[in-house]
Amino acid sequence: MPDNDWRSTRARLAALKRYYPNDLELVADLRRDLKLKHARSYIARLHSEQPTLDAEDLQELADLLLSPPFKGGEHATAG
Repeated sequence: MPDNDWRSTRARLAALKRYYPNDLELVADLRRDLKLKHARSYIARLHSEQPTLDAEDLQELADLLLSPPFKGGEHATAG
């Protein structure tokens, strides 16, 4: 069964936004944690479905994860 730890983070985020809507820094931290947990869950699921990655695939994933973030938000494209 996949790790559903992100669900508890989502619940904490919802409660925080309800009771402390002005604590923007904590909301941003929890949103980041939630995105990270979703990404980990997704990568783990992909790996379990296709466990035999060759060296080239692993290098591409490493390059992607270690590259600096794009400027301009979530939907920015590499230029």
